[in-house]
Amino acid sequence: MIKAWDFKCVSCGTEWEEFTSNPQAVTCCGQRAKKVWKKAVTVQQDSIEGGVWIENMGDQPVKVYSESERKRYMRERGLEDFVRHTPTPGSDKSKYTSNWATISPGGLQKAKELLESHASRSSKDEGIQGVVHWESRVLPQDVN
Repeated sequence: MIKAWDFKCVSCGTEWEEFTSNPQAVTCCGQRAKKVWKKAVTVQQDSIEGGVWIENMGDQPVKVYSESERKRYMRERGLEDFVRHTPTPGSDKSKYTSNWATISPGGLQKAKELLESHASRSSKDEGIQGVVHWESRVLPQDVN
């Protein structure tokens, strides 16, 4: 694959960009040229003009005015962006993601604890008794 590389001659100090598939073969003044990395300047706007309401970050909607503010709110709440399962071509597996349609027994217990703690916390705030009904079922194998 041909790529653009930045080089510098170790003898004369000349710098240039060259398209090559073999950067080790590039020479200047009879010597192999040194690859150099030039910093590319990229500016990405962080602000969100007018803000945006996010309704699934907690009990109450949150309005954020920048990407960094959104990421900070997520970090504070232990949340992360949604990740979609994308399999390796020719397979239904990926080394980067898991099948989230099933859950381990340990995961079920943690989910139950989370729901119970949330119900007890919200019931204290609202002055009502919180009750969590927990049911787990085994689904048929052909359900996707």
